[in-house]
Amino acid sequence: MLPSGHNYRDTTPAPEALEKLVYLECERQEEKWAKRLRGLGEAQEKLERMFQDRYPQPQAATQNS
Repeated sequence: MLPSGHNYRDTTPAPEALEKLVYLECERQEEKWAKRLRGLGEAQEKLERMFQDRYPQPQAATQNS
């Protein structure tokens, strides 16, 4: 039973409020991932160099005709 004296309205949020919530959550997630991905390019370059050092590409055999 609901307490008397309170005016309870429909609890469905307005479309604009939902849009704002989605926007704010997207912004929060973007900040979160930006922190995680910082330095990813540098790490990728280092990994590529390490891979090339360990597994050098075979030289193409030249044929003498």
